[in-house]
Amino acid sequence: MLPPTSQAVSLVEDSALVSTIAAYELTMRARAIISETFLTFEIWFAVAAMYLVLTVLLSTMVNVMENRLRAVD
Repeated sequence: MLPPTSQAVSLVEDSALVSTIAAYELTMRARAIISETFLTFEIWFAVAAMYLVLTVLLSTMVNVMENRLRAVD
């Protein structure tokens, strides 16, 4: 049984591991780059794009899995 797509994405985004490692590392690295280059908006837009790609990828994967499970039924 798969959770609904939005719940699956939320589970991954809100999990302790992702929020502790990925989000922290990504934002800390972004802050370090901003302090070196002073390209604030460009860096934060890149970080937002990375999160968007991650979310879309996860949504697509869950949808594919749901479709395969429906085909089996």
